[in-house]
Amino acid sequence: MTVQLCEWFALCTNPATTTRRHPVLGNVPICTRCDDKAQHLTVKKEDPRG
Repeated sequence: MTVQLCEWFALCTNPATTTRRHPVLGNVPICTRCDDKAQHLTVKKEDPRG
């Protein structure tokens, strides 16, 4: 059995645990660590000006 590696960030060599929708590439295998990082980077902040 071949282990699917995370393909979200180029240097990650962790085993993928799920897939995440990428705006250009479609569904990409991703590990938990990169999924958490990607979620943090894509969270939209509220505009303080209202």
